[in-house]
Amino acid sequence: MNKALEIFNELEKKVLPVIEEWKTDLKIDRDMIALADVPFIHAAGRWGTLCECLVEPDQYPAAGVKVPILFGKGDRSCVLGCRISGLEYIAERDENHSAIVHYWNGSKLREISKDRIIPMAREYKRRIESAWRREGVKYGTI
Repeated sequence: MNKALEIFNELEKKVLPVIEEWKTDLKIDRDMIALADVPFIHAAGRWGTLCECLVEPDQYPAAGVKVPILFGKGDRSCVLGCRISGLEYIAERDENHSAIVHYWNGSKLREISKDRIIPMAREYKRRIESAWRREGVKYGTI
C-alpha cells in the first residue's frame, strides 16, 4: 500500500463517523491526496468534507495563464484565492463547531483546531505569493 493511501485510510477512519451528507466527498479527497503527495488541510463535518492540498508555487499555473476553475477561468492568484477562501469558510462558518480538521505536513497526520486554519492558510498564501514575486523579479515580469 502506498503512503498516500495509508494516510487517506487513517483519515477516513477518523472523519467518517461525523459525515452525514456527501460521503462521496471522501472519494474525491482520496484521489486528491494520492495525486498531490503534498501537505494538505482536511476538514470534515456533517456537511461533507473539504480537502485543500498545499502545493508548491510551481504547481500553480504560470503567470498570466488562465485555467478552468469553478464556473469559469482564473489565473494562479484566483486559484490560490479559492483555496484559501475554502479554508477560511470552514474556520469562520462551521455551525455547531462540528468540523474535525486534520493537517498532514508531509510526514505526520494530526488533528488541529479550527483556530489554526486561518493562520496556516494565510502563511501558506504569503509563502506562495512571495515565491511568485521572486519569480517575477528573476524573469523580469515585475
